[in-house]
Amino acid sequence: MKVYRTICISVTIVLAGLMNTGCSWLRKDEMVRFGPDVQANLVIYFKAGVSNAEVSRFWNETLSNPHPSGKGTWPKDGIGEIAAVSAVQGHEGVSIRFVRMATVAQREKVKADINSSPLVYRVLENIAPQDVKKLN
Repeated sequence: MKVYRTICISVTIVLAGLMNTGCSWLRKDEMVRFGPDVQANLVIYFKAGVSNAEVSRFWNETLSNPHPSGKGTWPKDGIGEIAAVSAVQGHEGVSIRFVRMATVAQREKVKADINSSPLVYRVLENIAPQDVKKLN
């Protein structure tokens, strides 16, 4: 009985150590910085006067697909993060960053969908939103 208990405790300690090491490694590998100071792949600005409802529809239909559960949406293939950005010269905006493994085809499809929207005023590439001061 004593040997069994010692083995169980030893196995538990080893597994806890492996889980802790594995989890901390995963957290470090999967941590994603975001915010206005972080470079986005695309920063999209809408035409002046576009309503919040239109921006929401763009976000849900152009940048996202319905979630498989039927509740809400999920970013389209290749998109990692979508975030609202501060307005510039009266133009509301959103930024997106592609996932590391996004294919060229996925990136080009997203760009084409964005550029085909009548709501879009300007699309900037590879810039931090806080660095955008003027759109003209």
